[in-house]
Amino acid sequence: MTLQDKYDLVFLNEIRGISLEGHMELTANTEKTMVELLDKVKPKRMLEIGFNAGHSAFMWQTLGTTLEYFHAVDICQHQYTKPCSQIMQTIFPEFKFGEMDSKNLGETRSLIEYDTVFIDGDHTTEGFTADLHSCMMGQVDNIIVDDWDLSRGVRHTLQDAVNDVNNPYQITGFYKYDNDNIVRGGRTKSVIALVQRIIPDDTV
Repeated sequence: MTLQDKYDLVFLNEIRGISLEGHMELTANTEKTMVELLDKVKPKRMLEIGFNAGHSAFMWQTLGTTLEYFHAVDICQHQYTKPCSQIMQTIFPEFKFGEMDSKNLGETRSLIEYDTVFIDGDHTTEGFTADLHSCMMGQVDNIIVDDWDLSRGVRHTLQDAVNDVNNPYQITGFYKYDNDNIVRGGRTKSVIALVQRIIPDDTV
């Protein structure tokens, strides 16, 4: 049984007949890619920005054997988001959900409690810049940027940030997975960029 089969088994009654926003396709290829990413990051305390219908949240929590807790936030512009988050809470006791615009995240709470943040918000340059700033100000060790290849603004913003000599973050890898993308008209390959906080070893 694939991850998508497992997701459908739990969530299908809630999303049946509803046109979903673009989301991660939980195929065997996606699972293989994400296992590789999780093995490198080994997240313990994770936040997801952009829950949507919970495909990626379900994936992270099913495959993330090192996770102690998982939180997610979403602006909840779709009717299915809240019901899907409630289903998620019944499956994963460590899951918590908050309705909010992530652009205000850095003003309302510190992200310092998280070692890993998955940015999958509105994908605008403005939105991504705010999310990235919140993560870096919170000294998050691992920032996983979804749809890195979708927006030139996102790519340039991220590159400018890691090029800053005073910034301890570096892009350490790219991961390609299957995506059901309404922008591109069906299943495509999307790219995740992994950004990690690199602390120099002063003992060397």
